Amino acid sequence: MRSNFVRCGRRNRLTLEILETRRLLAAMRVATWNVLNNPDNTTEDADFRTVLQAIGNETVGSVTKSLDLLTLSETDSSSISRVESILDGLYPHTDFGYVISPSDGGGDATGFVYDTSTMLLQESILVPGAFTHTTLRAKFRPIGTSGTEDFFVYSTHLKAGTSSSDRSRRGTEASLLHNDANSLGEGANVLITGDFNMKTSSEPAWSNLTAAGPGQVLDIYGPGGAGSWNDNGNFKHLHSQDPRTSGAGMDDRFDIQFASGEFFDGVGIDYIDGSYHVFGNNGTHTLNGSILTGTGASPSVLHALESASDHLPVVSDFEVSDSVQVIVNQTGGGTSVAESGVSDTYTLKLSHPPSHSVTVSVDPNSQLDLGYGAGVARSYIFTPQNWSSEQTISVTGVDDSVVEGPHLGTISHSSFSSDPDFNGLSIENISVNIIDNDYGPGISITHSGGGLDVAEGGQSDSYSVVLDTAPSSNVSVTVTPDGQLDLGSGQATSVVLTFTPSNWQSPQSVTVVAFDDAVIEGPHLGGIYHATSSSDPSYNDLAIEQLFAQVADNDLSPSQSVVISEIMYNPDTSEVGSLPEWLEIVNTGSSPVDLSGWYFADEDASWGSFPTGTILPPNQAAVVYDNRFTSDSVFRSAWNIPSDAIVSGVQWGSLSNSPSSSNEVLRLFDAGAFEIDYVNYDDAFPWPSDSPDGPSIYLTDLLADNSMGDSWTRSSVGIDGARAASSPFSSTDVGSPGDFPALPAPASLIVSESHGSTAVNEGGIADSIQVSLTGTPNSNVLVTLTPTNAQIDLGAGTGVPLVLTFTPADSGIPQSVFVSAEIDGFVEGYHWSAISISSQSSDQAFANLTANDITVGIQDVTLRGDMNGDGHIDSLDIAPFSIAIIDPQAYAQAFPGFDPNVLGDLTGDGIIDTLDIAPFSQLIMGT
Repeated sequence: MRSNFVRCGRRNRLTLEILETRRLLAAMRVATWNVLNNPDNTTEDADFRTVLQAIGNETVGSVTKSLDLLTLSETDSSSISRVESILDGLYPHTDFGYVISPSDGGGDATGFVYDTSTMLLQESILVPGAFTHTTLRAKFRPIGTSGTEDFFVYSTHLKAGTSSSDRSRRGTEASLLHNDANSLGEGANVLITGDFNMKTSSEPAWSNLTAAGPGQVLDIYGPGGAGSWNDNGNFKHLHSQDPRTSGAGMDDRFDIQFASGEFFDGVGIDYIDGSYHVFGNNGTHTLNGSILTGTGASPSVLHALESASDHLPVVSDFEVSDSVQVIVNQTGGGTSVAESGVSDTYTLKLSHPPSHSVTVSVDPNSQLDLGYGAGVARSYIFTPQNWSSEQTISVTGVDDSVVEGPHLGTISHSSFSSDPDFNGLSIENISVNIIDNDYGPGISITHSGGGLDVAEGGQSDSYSVVLDTAPSSNVSVTVTPDGQLDLGSGQATSVVLTFTPSNWQSPQSVTVVAFDDAVIEGPHLGGIYHATSSSDPSYNDLAIEQLFAQVADNDLSPSQSVVISEIMYNPDTSEVGSLPEWLEIVNTGSSPVDLSGWYFADEDASWGSFPTGTILPPNQAAVVYDNRFTSDSVFRSAWNIPSDAIVSGVQWGSLSNSPSSSNEVLRLFDAGAFEIDYVNYDDAFPWPSDSPDGPSIYLTDLLADNSMGDSWTRSSVGIDGARAASSPFSSTDVGSPGDFPALPAPASLIVSESHGSTAVNEGGIADSIQVSLTGTPNSNVLVTLTPTNAQIDLGAGTGVPLVLTFTPADSGIPQSVFVSAEIDGFVEGYHWSAISISSQSSDQAFANLTANDITVGIQDVTLRGDMNGDGHIDSLDIAPFSIAIIDPQAYAQAFPGFDPNVLGDLTGDGIIDTLDIAPFSQLIMGT
């Protein structure tokens, strides 16, 4: 499919009035209808018969045609079978068939009813992904064609509702459709039909469906179909819901047909312009009234539409034809060249064998060279023998000296032949993208890895900035991040790059770091803005692109602490009809989690959701089971489930009894379709065996990686709370729903003080603290205690840090640290120190633990006048005082470690001398 799908200019070629060079095989009528699981009785059969017959009898343009294909949503096996029987009865000359998806959790399915005389079903698959309703894709081949008219069609039913989470969910489901259509490859004919539940074309679902790429589709109605449809009279003719007198009235455009560009290219199968319409709605009804207030069909048909469903069908016609044409094929969806010499190619071939040779003239404008010179045309000849062989045209950009920036060149085509079908054909022209190699003043920003990716508290990234030409004076480039980013100067703080006339060609690097906040944001974006200033007018105030960095959040949402912890996928109880399977999840976090609207999904379907108001407290389990099998009370009793565990029956999918790498892929989603957990369980090593039937498998460590098979084991009675079930389950079924292995204690650093505080005396009484860990590390943990000054000794010397080693075996055993203070000879009075504590380990959970600092009170024993250091000032200090004045050296020998200039300096001049005798005498006499 063309990623550059443009409808304008082509559609006029697709009307039935202009078909001189097209060999029409047949028209094809396609309808899309949400049938509300009807018809379900003979009265509804009659209503559907009236509507389907009227669709077949309706003339649109020049086409009157019975249905070839009916795409259904909100159907079921009974409903679709009755629709097929009605069409068989209306058209006995043919035979209709149908294909249907499995039902979703609400009993709804999607499907196709088709005329086997005009359509060959080649394949049908269930589109993978977490859809609210199952989505079916089929591939059909119109009878009488050889393959180029094959088309894929989707029948889908997106999430209903008007909340932001509903719109987000629809957007996600539309992305799944777009990605699946992308996988069909370039050139595939694709229709995406159904009930999209969109209120406006500004929804993410519309943007995702119509996004560029191989899978791009657009509204068949045309650009005029875009807008805000809900309750808007300008779109009355497109409203398809609700036609009933008892309903909400006609005010929504929920039902739409989208098509890829191949339905508008004049080749193979094409949309017939103007045929798209909502059946029975010509826009004359009362807004918000029933369809009965309009004149879009006969009264009997309108009554049948009003009774049949709460949606109207949407109908379009298509023509299936061979085309006599020159086929232009641009590889990659376009042609791009560069003046620097990079060339590109495209090919030409004929669609049919001609009766005479056909000459195709290829004429470039002066910007392009096809090998003969700028703007010189070339001719390519196709004969009745080589008509189907592609001929390659090589295109090069003309290297001029003009500063043009990115610009376009054009190539036109014309045909000449004695075969009138091929003479003078209208052939697609080509626009060629040309990259200029002549540059004017500008700023180039380069990042080697594509986009910028950073992580809070982790990965940084960088890009480079350089000028394109030499400036006449300095150029300042101011780079400003938003509040999510730091460029090295702080959060949201600018940095300035200066380029001079001499260094303008040297790229300057900008390092981008995520600002590590405490906000739970999930993956988010940070913006970087650029501005220039210079006295060189060509570089002053240039327009420069804004950059965005993808930021990975490191703040864990409470919901992400919920894990899938136990799976009963192979019970011994009979699995015929409703299923005795169940699943357990556990909240391993510290905050309650609201499970309202959460649901499981696998590769086959999405399952029913938890009821509104379901709150899962920390360290508790919730068990979900098939609500068709039994009730909450019986399930709880049969498994003896603890009263604090949640038990919830939901619409069940199915857990595979033969799991593999692709089946079973079990996912848990929150109400906004955000994936919370993922387990792709298996029964082959290293996963536990599923033989014999009966036991569940459970996660032995709730903090282990539950995507790894060796994190799981089979339940065994008496271990980790496992027990045998009672009726209505088999007694050989064993599991522990509601019970789970104890959560490991979180990693933390515990420091306790012997007396509630820590105090020491210089040279005397010591104190102690105890250090331990909670949790069990998987490698040694080094705990460092660091005195904040040299006042205290932890055993390694005054002021020297002490390192304690904890092993996985002794991490919970407290280690004592003795704190002391030496006599320092300084008169300080009662003073303070502190101990900081941190950890290091290769076990990341224990790598950066901290504890509050320990404050240490210190009693000073140094007193002025206490010359013998006994802690008292008395007559025993007179002799030492005299010696200190007369013979300081003798004092030092008699009292080592004591400083007489501190103890005997009573005048405060910094030394002991005769001036201190009088105050010393007064001090002694005062005692």
